Amino acid sequence: SYDTWNIRSETVMDKPTFRSLLAHHKTCLIIADSFYEWKDVDGDKQPYRFVTERSTFCFAGLWSQWIDPITKAQIRTFGIMTTEANETVAEVHAKKRMPVILPRNLELKWLNQKLSPLELLEFCKPYPDSLMNKYRVSKKVNAVSKKDKPNKGIDLTKPLNTDEDKDLFS
Repeated sequence: SYDTWNIRSETVMDKPTFRSLLAHHKTCLIIADSFYEWKDVDGDKQPYRFVTERSTFCFAGLWSQWIDPITKAQIRTFGIMTTEANETVAEVHAKKRMPVILPRNLELKWLNQKLSPLELLEFCKPYPDSLMNKYRVSKKVNAVSKKDKPNKGIDLTKPLNTDEDKDLFS
């Protein structure tokens, strides 16, 4: 079993649970090739896919493992560190937030148990706009995947053919 959460890097040290994870070096890397955010356009949610100059990259994360007191099941959870959005993400995300994407040279440093929490938090910066791009994708990414109707496939990652998307890559 697992659960995920977003962790605001600016206030992580104010939250006892998250402060403890950072203090005990429960850092992890979450490998991704993109992430999605939704833009509210006149009450209609439009999904966007965000990519970087790298085919895969890592989010800065914190992890936890505990035993459910009732079921005795082992529960694994992790959270993605977030920071203020760069311009590319801020154009879409209403709360102007984005995940912390670590530059390649900081990935192993994020896991370094000798660094203090404050040193680790120095890595929690917006990813450079010049190294990111975004484009609209099908609203099908919003559909809940079910056994009889799976929601998967490469088509979910492809840009919609809109004038707006053409401008984004010019």
